[in-house]
Amino acid sequence: MTVIGGILALWAMATVNHVASWDSSFTQLVQSGPGWIKTLLSLGYLLSILYALAIIGALIWGGKERREALRDIAIVAIGTTGLVVLLSRLINGTWPYFVPEIGLENPVAQFPVARVAVVTAILICATPFVTRPLRFLGWFAVVLTSIAAVGLEYGTLRHTIGSFGVGLFSAGLLLLIVGSPKGYPELESVAAGLRLLGAENSGIALAENQTWGSLRFTARGDAGKPIDIKVLGRDAADSQ
Repeated sequence: MTVIGGILALWAMATVNHVASWDSSFTQLVQSGPGWIKTLLSLGYLLSILYALAIIGALIWGGKERREALRDIAIVAIGTTGLVVLLSRLINGTWPYFVPEIGLENPVAQFPVARVAVVTAILICATPFVTRPLRFLGWFAVVLTSIAAVGLEYGTLRHTIGSFGVGLFSAGLLLLIVGSPKGYPELESVAAGLRLLGAENSGIALAENQTWGSLRFTARGDAGKPIDIKVLGRDAADSQ
């Protein structure tokens, strides 16, 4: 994730002033629609940041159990914002468009596109802590923001891809440093669940070979009889 994001960001920086035919074609395609399309793009661009804020609000509502997620999101949001400002000052000599909805009438396409980078970083860091439907919705928000950025002339397709890379790089670097939760239940929680079912056990451990759709554990039952345990977690329930 970090490497891919870095490559995309560096590619956009190295070719920031180059306009390829596919770049122009995509921009013309997005901007050639009727007037109400631009209104929808503006709404989508706004909703993406509102969705990211809603995820943060839900994590705050989650209480102490979500402090780790809030810490990661706060760090990555501040770090990505700082990186966007630095790149914008170095490349464009101007401040990035953080809130273009207010007072910006004649935008000039520039790299990085602040909202694409920041929303991408926040939603990626929140991914391990939200349900699967919300993850898909998060990726949809990133794609919608990128398309809207092109249609509203905040950046070209090349700029938005590079901005996605900036967000990907920031989130990946943070998760590489602080670690990302694997989503495994605590061994004691699994053991307690077995006892509630009347299955005494000992030596419970994560199985070496895992299968899709459930998490496998091994344990020893009465008289040392081996027990094969399949745990269905939140993702398995969401998939159903």
